[in-house]
Amino acid sequence: MIPGTAAQAEILAILVEPPNLLGQFDFVNGIYQYDSVSYTAADVIDQPGWIGAGGLNVPIFSQANIILAALKTRLATCQWTIVLEVETLSLVQREIFFWEGDATDSYFIDIEFNAEWRGNSSSDVSSQTVEDFTHSISTAIHRVAVTRRDSRFSLSVDGFDTEVDATTCTLPVIGSPMTVFSFGAPAAFGSRPFNIRSFSLYDPVINLQLPLLSVSQAISGAVTLGGRGSLAVIANVISSGPQLYNAAANFAGTGNLSCALTPATVAYSGSAVLAGSGRFQADFSPTDLGSTLKLWLDFSDTTTITASAGAVSAVTDKSGAGNHVSQSTAGLKPTTGANTLNGRNVLTFTADYITRDGPAVDLPTPDDGSGGTNTDGMTMVCLRKIDSGTSGATIAIFNSGASYGDSSSIGLVGGNTSAWGNGGGTSAAIVAQFADADTTNWHCDSAIYLRTTRTIFQDGTSKNTNNNSVTTAATTSLYIGHALALDRGSAFDLTGKIAEVIVLNGRSVANRQKIEGYIMWKWGLQANLPVGHPYAGGAP
Repeated sequence: MIPGTAAQAEILAILVEPPNLLGQFDFVNGIYQYDSVSYTAADVIDQPGWIGAGGLNVPIFSQANIILAALKTRLATCQWTIVLEVETLSLVQREIFFWEGDATDSYFIDIEFNAEWRGNSSSDVSSQTVEDFTHSISTAIHRVAVTRRDSRFSLSVDGFDTEVDATTCTLPVIGSPMTVFSFGAPAAFGSRPFNIRSFSLYDPVINLQLPLLSVSQAISGAVTLGGRGSLAVIANVISSGPQLYNAAANFAGTGNLSCALTPATVAYSGSAVLAGSGRFQADFSPTDLGSTLKLWLDFSDTTTITASAGAVSAVTDKSGAGNHVSQSTAGLKPTTGANTLNGRNVLTFTADYITRDGPAVDLPTPDDGSGGTNTDGMTMVCLRKIDSGTSGATIAIFNSGASYGDSSSIGLVGGNTSAWGNGGGTSAAIVAQFADADTTNWHCDSAIYLRTTRTIFQDGTSKNTNNNSVTTAATTSLYIGHALALDRGSAFDLTGKIAEVIVLNGRSVANRQKIEGYIMWKWGLQANLPVGHPYAGGAP
């Protein structure tokens, strides 16, 4: 029991990434921001005179149009998460809180209450409708969070479970027909009066995050979950409604969840402990793939990095396979703590590297080492950014020896992002590659290898395949940020940054796409996944 309450709480624990807030209008407190720029009410809507103590009061059959050009352009993509805090004033007929449509109302998206909470997305050939029948409305303040993407329309009200329509509804946003963006709707749709207290716009979030955005109260604190990442705890206290606690918490085993909740208000005198059975949901982790996972270097997890004054001497492999990497030479140590991606630590490489040598290395190979074909093959995935240069390896796996002639690598070769292999101790490099001169953006490069073929992917999209054969011996060496190019007689040293590296045994499409989805959502790059990718609409 929580002191001051008269009912047990239901617990929902999930791993979450912080949502990316693009803009927020607080009509109650007079704060209007978009893309880190502050505006006045008259800058953002055409009816600033409707703003009062209760927020933006939208009269019957009326609409307050958004006029901020940059915001209209972002809304016109029809790919967003919107959070509205509304005060309902009438339960007669429908209240349309948000409207986005073309000049003739042939295409539109709306968020409304009409006997149930509802979101609609309509084009000339298809539509999406998401409805919440179970959560009744009252003349009170409510929060509703809605995600709209072509492949997903999702809604959560007041911290309750997300409702979803997964129908595909592509709206033609090129030369966008969406020209009207408003609180309230055209008169013909018969919207009743209401108050908009606040409006927030985010990049699209996964369904499990919507209750965290629609919940009524938030408290911050340190949170851990079995060593696997951040934890958010929702306590749906029946007597007072949903509240969000980001509190000190630990989850062990598969049974009950016990949390120490930081006091929320003066009514909570001292720390409280909430223990009992609840629902536990966790996002995908690479370790869920079991023994298939052979290497996991996560440079955002600084507890795995050994460094002095930023110079990295060792990184622990999180896969459980024991493929830890190190660097003992002072002048060849990459740097930690100097750069980040969306707030997470990355390693910086400038002609330096980390490595593992020796027969104990447990990494897959495209060949079984005896001239036959390893039908499993292997998969490499890495998130990296090239800062300069036209050649530099991100990851290289070798057969050790004087020539390092048997290898499988991902990196930049002559201005081409490549999955390449040398085989049989010869200088012939067999390469699947594509032109890539991008020194500005981060990319997730993936490659699958078999003795007879290799395919390179970027951000989840297949780029090139090479079907020539190599004969690759057993793998015994690993390099991150470096490869010795036998056919060039010199090393390929990376000048850039690496965030995460994962190697899997096998060439499973499902496993590769899970890792791509995991990496892209974790590092805030999910918008770069192609529409057809299974995790374009949500993290695995």
